[in-house]
Amino acid sequence: MAGGIVVFAYSEVGYACLDVLLAQGRRVLALFTHEDGPGEEIWFRSCAALARRHGVPVYTIEASGPGDEVEGLVRALAPDLILSAYYRRMIPMRILSLARLGAFNMHGSLLPKYRGRAPLNWAILNGETRVGVTLHVMTGRADAGDIVDQEAVAVAPDETAGEVAPRLAQAAAKLLARRTDDLLAGTAPRTPQNEAGGQQVRRPHAGRRANRLDLARAPDRQSGARRRRAFSRRFYISRWAQINFVASQSRYRQWSAGGDYFHFAASHCCRRRRGGSAGDDAGRWHSRGHSRRKCPRLAGGWKKNGEWGEG
Repeated sequence: MAGGIVVFAYSEVGYACLDVLLAQGRRVLALFTHEDGPGEEIWFRSCAALARRHGVPVYTIEASGPGDEVEGLVRALAPDLILSAYYRRMIPMRILSLARLGAFNMHGSLLPKYRGRAPLNWAILNGETRVGVTLHVMTGRADAGDIVDQEAVAVAPDETAGEVAPRLAQAAAKLLARRTDDLLAGTAPRTPQNEAGGQQVRRPHAGRRANRLDLARAPDRQSGARRRRAFSRRFYISRWAQINFVASQSRYRQWSAGGDYFHFAASHCCRRRRGGSAGDDAGRWHSRGHSRRKCPRLAGGWKKNGEWGEG
């Protein structure tokens, strides 16, 4: 019988990889996934729904991650291969070792750069013009195993993480499609990662420095644009990634990063309430971003299409 595969997957990359296996007629024994996070904006397709449509058993794992129950299930399935694709929790080695031909992960960066969580966001924040996905051997360390193959994706200067993410999923599907036979034959190449070039990142949270733009200090144009592109709410999880704007000791959240101008919540940094005199020098700031109005506390700048412009 053809080799059986146990899949741990979530998000759009997970969906794309599972879809490839099913389209190729591979024997997917089970899907292990987890519940959506509280407050999460679900922009991606459901791996669980896809698996159920194809009659694949679906197991939802508790927030603590895979434990003894999952180990027992995987042991009973006796898989030839374990594939992880954007599954968000560490899988213990005692589970990974149950796969006869090994366990492999699809990671959203060109390893060894950007190991860890939210690699695409960090890559865009750092101004990378080339991102990608890596298929690698799973070990006891996150994203540190030997590399099987990679697929690169170009990033345009004005693209947000939300715009790049679907292409990253397509790249993952393309990469897995060309390597599945090698994985099941046990002949997939393995290249050790260059530890000298390794870089570990972690999930950004609201309030951390990387998520904040100090408008009172007028950040440089490139830095401001990269932050907007990296943490656009449409793509990333809302409770983590809304950029915190800081002006005169007050914080304001960016609720829409995709429009022509920044759209703020009801709070604002000027003394004038909405509807006040347009000629009031202390209040030429428009909280809904419908026009090119400036705030004195933004150091004479207004924001349009990802570029800082003069007021």
